[in-house]
Amino acid sequence: MKNTFFYITITVLLFLISSCNDCKNPTCPKLTTEETSWLPYNENDTLIFENSISDSLLIFPLNNYGNSATLYTPNDGDECNKYCIAGMVIYSDYYFESTEEFSSVFVINRIKENFYVVIHPSTGTVVSHFGTKSYFDLRHAIKLDTISINGNLLENVYHYNCYPAQDEVAETYVKKGIGLVKIVFRNGQEFELVEHIKAK
Repeated sequence: MKNTFFYITITVLLFLISSCNDCKNPTCPKLTTEETSWLPYNENDTLIFENSISDSLLIFPLNNYGNSATLYTPNDGDECNKYCIAGMVIYSDYYFESTEEFSSVFVINRIKENFYVVIHPSTGTVVSHFGTKSYFDLRHAIKLDTISINGNLLENVYHYNCYPAQDEVAETYVKKGIGLVKIVFRNGQEFELVEHIKAK
């Protein structure tokens, strides 16, 4: 009887060990160049927007860039069902005529099979939960066939109408390959991208 119990115990342990070996982590690649091209920025780049009526400038110095990919375990603790979050985050302060106005974070995330492009005022943004204070969210944007930006006719620009909870910015426009190209404020001022100065 002792031998039978011993063999049953060994068999159960071997089964558990082999089951653990079948549980392999999925691959977790960083964002591709195509994915990051929605907001093609690097640390220490500067975006310059101009109001053509008043000739005033809006300047975005970009900093604290990060592109990473991490495996996460679901809340239920299922180690065999881990998922990947790949993301790019870059922060910026907005300066209007050398006076700091507000801050924002540019975020691109790939979470499981979902893809997010968000511009938000908060650094603690969880992009999988829609935020009504966002400056831009690709999920709620409308693709325009063409729009004139700084005298150039651009195709396939995404237009986002900000929700009332966003009390500073009324509309934003983003083009894949260029990034943010136009901002319309609640006070009616419109700023269009005139230069993207890349860091040396």
